Amino acid sequence: MKLGLDFDGVLFNSKLLKKKLDEKYDCFRDSYQEHKDNCLYNSIYDYRSQCEEMGVNSKEFLKTVRDISKNCLYDDIERLNDIDIEKIIITRGKRDFQRAKIEGSGIMEYVDDYRIVDGYYSKNFEDIDILIDDTLDELYGFNGRKIHFDREEADLDLLITTLESFNYVETKFH
Repeated sequence: MKLGLDFDGVLFNSKLLKKKLDEKYDCFRDSYQEHKDNCLYNSIYDYRSQCEEMGVNSKEFLKTVRDISKNCLYDDIERLNDIDIEKIIITRGKRDFQRAKIEGSGIMEYVDDYRIVDGYYSKNFEDIDILIDDTLDELYGFNGRKIHFDREEADLDLLITTLESFNYVETKFH
């Protein structure tokens, strides 16, 4: 059994990263929102064009993202160790940007692997049995078991309880 976990919004506090980037780059917030507003449905945020607009070297920006990401995992992230099945991050975004966040955050201590979906491709991997995502649109395209997980309403304790109640996983407590 393999558990697919979305990264941004499930394991990683993207809002905190954006706040920290805004503190580092004065024009980040406005520029970011403009770039997101200009994206078509389900398109990918392109940090390179934003860096160009801000007058920031994109390689330096990625290094900053990697460094800042160290403190952006949610506080309860260690609870992932209690889920006794293979855990794989399934995330959407530009590969180098997502990789900087994933590798910089330290999340690999708690999961087995990660996969980055770039573009319009689905998160529907045949070997993933359960997908946990905070975005309903991502879940609609997945053919296996799925759980919508909203960090504003739940934490990993509730997620683990939900997984156990549906007999999806056993935790190390059993």
